[in-house]
Amino acid sequence: MNKGIALFAMIFSSKPTYNICSEKLLFFHIPKTAGTTFSALLYGLAKGINSKSLFVPIKINKQIILKNIQKNPNFIEEIIYQNRFIFGHSANYLWPHVKEKFKLITLLRDPVDQFISHYFWKKRNDNLRETISEKDFLKYMEDENCENNLMCKWLINGFFTNYKASSLNESELFQSAMLVLKENFYLITTTNKLVQFGSRLLSAYGGPNLDIPEIKKELDPRKLEFKKNFKTKIIDFNQADLKLYKYVKENQLTFWRNLPSPGSEKSKKTLKVNISNQKKFNII
Repeated sequence: MNKGIALFAMIFSSKPTYNICSEKLLFFHIPKTAGTTFSALLYGLAKGINSKSLFVPIKINKQIILKNIQKNPNFIEEIIYQNRFIFGHSANYLWPHVKEKFKLITLLRDPVDQFISHYFWKKRNDNLRETISEKDFLKYMEDENCENNLMCKWLINGFFTNYKASSLNESELFQSAMLVLKENFYLITTTNKLVQFGSRLLSAYGGPNLDIPEIKKELDPRKLEFKKNFKTKIIDFNQADLKLYKYVKENQLTFWRNLPSPGSEKSKKTLKVNISNQKKFNII
C-alpha cells in the first residue's frame, strides 16, 4: 500500500474547499519518481474543489488519442471542460491537444533511488521477486535493454517526435531533456521537496496548511543495501539523469512560478495527518 495515496486522497474527500487557483494541470508521470503519490494529491484536490480529474493509463498512445478524436470531434473539448487535472504515464499524448488550457508539471527523483526502485518494480511486475540479488542487479545493469538515464529518456521520447532518446549520448540526453523542461513545463520539483510542494499546491487551491511526516523516505532494507553497495556504479551509469536532477533540485523554487500566494497562514486551519492507519485507496 502506498501511504501517500491514502494520505492525499483523504485530505479533500469530505468537504469542498474555497477554490483560489484556476489553473488546469497536466502531470506527466515519469516511472518511480513518487508520481503515484502526487497523482493521488491531484485526485484528492479535484474532489475537494468539486471538480474532476482524468487518469491516463500506460496503454494509451498517440494513435488511440487520434482514433477517439476521429470518432468524436468533441473528444478533446469534453476532456478540457470536464477535468481540472490530468495525470499518468501517458498524459503527454494529450498535451498537444490541451496545452492552450493546461499547464504541464512533473517530478524528478534522486537517480540512484529511482534506478534501484525501477529494478525492484520490474522484478515484481515480471513475477521474478525470487531472483532479486546483488549478482542479478549487476547483470541487469550490463543488459543492453537496461533503462538507465530513464528520466531524461522519458522526457525526450514523450515530447520530441523527431528522434529517439536511445540514439543520444549522455551529453545530448541532458541537453535535450533540459530543452524539454524549459520549453514545456510550468512546475517542476523533486521528491525531496514533495511534502513542501504538495502543501504549497494545496494552499494555492484553497486547501489547509499541512503538518505531515516525511512520506517518501526509503525504508526497504534491501534497497538501502543496494544503494550502499552500488551507489557509485549507478551514478556513473546515470550521468545525464544526475545532471538533470541536480539542476532542478538547485533551481526548483524558480520552477514553482506563478502559483498564487497561500494568503493568511494564521487564518487557515492546519490539518495534522497521521498516515499509519489510512484505508487503502485505489486511484484507478
